[in-house]
Amino acid sequence: MQNINSAADLKKAIIQLELDRTVQWEFLQEQVCNTYESMKPVNLIKSSLIDLASSPYLKNKVFALVLGSLNKFISKHTSKEKSANPLKNFFNNLLQVGVTNFIVNPIAFNLVKGFLMQSLFKKTK
Repeated sequence: MQNINSAADLKKAIIQLELDRTVQWEFLQEQVCNTYESMKPVNLIKSSLIDLASSPYLKNKVFALVLGSLNKFISKHTSKEKSANPLKNFFNNLLQVGVTNFIVNPIAFNLVKGFLMQSLFKKTK
């Protein structure tokens, strides 16, 4: 603060302090409203779900679960279809081994997972 030497300076300082108080009061009211809105149960659940959905750990787990389910489906599908055609049985077994090795091989799995994660969950501008 400046040294106040006259009545005019005192009035200017009072007016300036009142303006500052008004601005701070409006800011405080806005902050209270924002805090109140963010603490509503609906908004708490919504923000928690957004945080959960943006978690890379969860995305990786869901992706692994989907690929594991796909592997089980292909394994069951190919094992049910034992036909009289030995060539078809050979290709069914080859497909089953290929999918299983793809899931087990961390390098190929991570490569494809990374590509799919980038393409599926990329941010749009």
